[in-house]
Order: sequence, then C-alpha cells, then structure tokens
Amino acid sequence: MLQLAFTVQDLSRTRFATSPLDHLIFGLIPQECPHYVGSTARDRWWRRVRAHVPQAAGPLMELCAASPYGLPDFLGAQIDVEHRRIGDELDAIRTVPDEQVRADLSAAYDDLYGPESTNGRIGTRRRPEPPRVIRELYDAGSDGLRGLTHAARALYTRCLAPDWPDIQRQLRADISRRMHTCAQRGAGGLLEGVYPRLSWNDGGILRYAEAPASADGVFTLGGYGLELRPSIFLEGGIGFFLPPGRQPVLFHPTGSWPGGDRSAPGLDGLTTLIGPARARALRAIGRGPCTTKELADRLGITAPSVSAHTNALRTAGAITTERHGREVCHTLSHLGHDLLATNPEPVEMRAGTEDGRRAVRQRAR
Repeated sequence: MLQLAFTVQDLSRTRFATSPLDHLIFGLIPQECPHYVGSTARDRWWRRVRAHVPQAAGPLMELCAASPYGLPDFLGAQIDVEHRRIGDELDAIRTVPDEQVRADLSAAYDDLYGPESTNGRIGTRRRPEPPRVIRELYDAGSDGLRGLTHAARALYTRCLAPDWPDIQRQLRADISRRMHTCAQRGAGGLLEGVYPRLSWNDGGILRYAEAPASADGVFTLGGYGLELRPSIFLEGGIGFFLPPGRQPVLFHPTGSWPGGDRSAPGLDGLTTLIGPARARALRAIGRGPCTTKELADRLGITAPSVSAHTNALRTAGAITTERHGREVCHTLSHLGHDLLATNPEPVEMRAGTEDGRRAVRQRAR
C-alpha cells in the first residue's frame, strides 16, 4: 500500500495541471508493459494516427518501449504553469544537466540491462544490451536531449496537435468539476474522488491499496504539495511520479474522449444524458445568449416548446435566465459550459451547417 502524507502546507500547494507531453508518453507506452494503464480512448487514438507517425519520432518511441518498469525522471518536466504548452515542456527537458540525465537513465534502466548476479559463482552474466537510444543518451548527456525533444515535437505536430484543443477542453471541464467537489467536500473529498481505489483519512493520509510492492510505504510530500494531472489516455488505473526534492505528481483518468469514438457516427454523450431536444436547445444557447423567441427561431420550434426545454435546463443548473422588460434572456451557466466542452457535437449532427458539411467532406476523403 502506498501512502502519501500531507501537511497543511502540502494541501495548500496541491494543484491541477494539464500536459500535452503526458499524453504523448501515455500514448506510446506499449500495452505489454506492467505500468500500462491506457484506455479505449488511447487505443482509438493510436489506431487512427499510427500510420502518420513520422520517422523523426523514433528516439522517443524507443525510449518509451525500452523498459517495463518506468521512464527516466527527466521526462517529467516541471513547469509552474497550470495549462502547459508542448514547447515549454520540451524547453524544460533540454535544460536538464548531464549528471541528472545519466543518473535518471541509470535508475530507470540499469536493473534491466546491467550485470546480473550469479549468486556467488565466479563471473557475471550479462543481460541484453540496452537499446541504442539509451546508450546514446547516456554518452551524450544533456546534449542528447535535443534529439529526444525534436522527436517529441515531431510526434506531437503530426499526431496529437490536431486533437489537443478538444482534449484540453475536456481536461479543463474535468478540473472544473473536481474543484466544485473540493468546494463541497474539502481537499480530502477532492483527493479520494480522483480514483475509486484511493482513500483519505483525517490524519492527512491518502492511501492507494493497489500500488505495486515496489511502491509500498509512506511517502512524505515535503511541503511541495501534490500536482494532479488528468489524462484522457488513462482509464484502468492511476500513475505516480515521486521524484526526490520536487513536487510529486498523480496522473489520473477523466471521462470519455471528446467526441467519443470518431469512427462510430452519431454517438453523442449530451443526448444520452439529457435527451435530444434539450441537447439541441443547450447547444443553441451555447452559440450565444438569446431570448425565447430567438431560441425558437434557432431550433425551428414553437415558443411554448422552447419554454419547456429552458425550464428543464434552468432547473438542472445548465442555463441561467434573466428578465429584461417583457423578454427573458437565456445564457449558459458554468455547468452548461462544462457539459458542452465535455460533449462536442458529432460531425453528423452538424451536417446542416457549413462547418458540418466541411467536416463531413474532410472525413470522406
């Protein structure tokens, strides 16, 4: 059992962050690795983009596949920014000094590729030679990080950048919901709500009973607090990054990927949640505040039908309504924004709009 011990200072410094680099790495970890905790969203993404992976991405892919036990700590770029950009993360990696690069590589890979004990017998038996990318990084030190970050940039540009705005909207919506939980239930409720198998006690201990044996014990956060990083590429578990002398990180899953399965037309989480008519009404209000008559024109239905939908949406907290003289104006609430950010309208449902027709044409090519 892994136990994270929080002080008051740790709780005050606990925060959320979003990271495109995290998603690149979780997207590349092979499924056969014990620390793989991917998701159907990750698998769908990989099936869709693997034919477009550039040759320049090779060094990063080799590094992620090199060990079943973990990755070197220098890939955990630490930046004091809530919503990170890939360029800032890669710049932070390139500043890692030689000695840290070699120490991190040794910690991550020496047990796998170094000399193997023969239980007192004369001589040693060598394990397999490490992949070339590890040897070259060890020899080059920080100079070798330029090629690694170039590989990450190439992979991001070709395979993740087109989806990142949608992904980040879902990550922000997930953070918004969790902050609402924190306001209602406190920091303990926030932390144990990150994953079903986490538990919090009033002594300031966050427990994870399913941690591997190598992670058993109590880990004190040292006043750094905990950084919570949601990922749409996690589903079957959580991950920890516990470097000495730095802020620890907890990687945790979110809901489904924006837009659902892009190969399956017509899937719409918002329709499943509130019904097709109210989903259309909420999305129409999302295009801009409007009166009941304007909303009726947008939807092509009668004003009494619109009133029934807006009453239901207002009761659910998805919209707010203000009266101006004889008219009322409907506007999205924070919850309404989160619902739309988490459940983008499928392309097929937008086929009657110019954007929808353009998207359908692009998919047909």
